[in-house]
Amino acid sequence: MFIVAENAPEVGSQLKVTLEDEGGEVTLNMEVMWKGAKTADNKTGVGMRIVGFDKGGDVYERFIGRHLKASAADKAKASLRPSKPAAAPSSDSMSPKRG
Repeated sequence: MFIVAENAPEVGSQLKVTLEDEGGEVTLNMEVMWKGAKTADNKTGVGMRIVGFDKGGDVYERFIGRHLKASAADKAKASLRPSKPAAAPSSDSMSPKRG
């Protein structure tokens, strides 16, 4: 999870975060994994990971499922050209260089 905060916690800090939506409430135990530099408006980006749930793990799973389904539906509606498959590397490019 990425958040932006004015008083960002330090890397390694453990936090409890409670979120609520129409599906219910979830309390996450999180750890700060990365902290960016402060911006001109005194905000800092923080990368966090979930280390456990105090409650609502099932609520979280349903929330993620709803958003993944919505994202897949949006992608299906988009009119994107298929990408070209990557060219296979030549045998020369796979050989070790000697010099």
